[in-house]
Amino acid sequence: MQSEAVRDAGMDTVHAPYPLIIFSHGSYGIRWQSVFYTVHLASHGYVVAAPDHKGNTVWELLRDGYDEGATMVSSQQRLFDIDF
Repeated sequence: MQSEAVRDAGMDTVHAPYPLIIFSHGSYGIRWQSVFYTVHLASHGYVVAAPDHKGNTVWELLRDGYDEGATMVSSQQRLFDIDF
């Protein structure tokens, strides 16, 4: 998908403040899985942050296979990921 999105874009402080949306991917997802959605939100004036959840991304699934225990730990760690 082609877009005008810019990773780590500088903040336009002239028109600030901007509302923040933190996109949390689903279990064994990845931060850019829903770029169509995050770009759409940003195009309406939101700052969008989309962190990966370490231990619960598609990369860990491919490397390590499904791990129910890791999924449970990750679900508890998501709030800390978002807070960070």
